[in-house]
Amino acid sequence: GIHSQGSLFILRDPAYKFSSNTLGHEISHLILHRLYSDAIPCWLDEGFAQYVSKAAHASYQRARGYIARPHSQSIGIQDLIPLAALVAMTQPPSDQVETFYNESERLVRFLAFTDKSSFLTLLDALARHQPFDSALSRIYAGRFSSAAALEEEFRGYAVKDSGSSL
Repeated sequence: GIHSQGSLFILRDPAYKFSSNTLGHEISHLILHRLYSDAIPCWLDEGFAQYVSKAAHASYQRARGYIARPHSQSIGIQDLIPLAALVAMTQPPSDQVETFYNESERLVRFLAFTDKSSFLTLLDALARHQPFDSALSRIYAGRFSSAAALEEEFRGYAVKDSGSSL
């Protein structure tokens, strides 16, 4: 599936079963686009879609009797994209697509688990084109004094092999 400019395109094949979080991922893009039509930073758009769709897919599985939790993929320390580069990207880098998606999702998860209300405020600020550094320091003032402070704490979480907990 793919979301493009407010439209959702899904492969229609009765033999294909949505056994992953793809459908939820694309629906998340559609919803964010409808709420914020001016565009959201790429890392936030992809990271949020991954975060929400993994949680929804695990919930769907639990409702059917499976033991399921959203799983966030850890990133090798040598593969981490520096935070300043990640938040500046306008599309996933072709040589680090998987890392980009995993790190973006991990960053969204980290910020949301740190303070969900602040995360939603940050999402709104970034979707309204406020600069990342100033929005972060204003919204997470009591938690992260700067993007560098966030990056230092986030790096430990990004490389930690775990499910959805901090």
